[in-house]
Amino acid sequence: MYSALSYMGASSVEKLGHLENGGTILAKVSDYYFGAYGGILLGLMITVACLTTSVGLVTSCSSFFHKLFPKVSYKTIAISLSIFSAIVANIGLTQLIAVSIPLLTAIYPLAIVLIFLTFFHSLFKGKAEVYQGSLLLTFIISLFDGLNRAGIHISSINNFFNEILPMYDVGLGGLFQQLLEDL
Repeated sequence: MYSALSYMGASSVEKLGHLENGGTILAKVSDYYFGAYGGILLGLMITVACLTTSVGLVTSCSSFFHKLFPKVSYKTIAISLSIFSAIVANIGLTQLIAVSIPLLTAIYPLAIVLIFLTFFHSLFKGKAEVYQGSLLLTFIISLFDGLNRAGIHISSINNFFNEILPMYDVGLGGLFQQLLEDL
């Protein structure tokens, strides 16, 4: 499915030009191929595809938070999550991506380091210090990279990292931002 969506996005540039985000591409492609009914068809497909995911996420998160905070009812948590999700969903994809990029820039390197550490777990015999040290150093660097993406530049920290870390000024955050913008 994702391969087909990627192909559709890449091959639509010739007919539709460069568009703002993946949602706009889907809307324009469905309109191009199906005319007035394209929007209806796309809306139905997205509703069916996303409804199962959203129901699963709301129920599992509600169950988790109810166990964490037993005084708050499951129903209250589920309704609160649904309202919060509805508000976030109406921000718009472009704005949502713009808000998410600094956060994801800070989080993705942590996930990548954790994955690498699990591959080499047996080499360092699973010592907690290796995980803690690696994740702490990664968090410090990725936090400031995320702040840079948010437009909050702390020049003394950035200058320090530029001196001691190769290609810090390029940052992995730039790679992730480009990937998100291409979605």
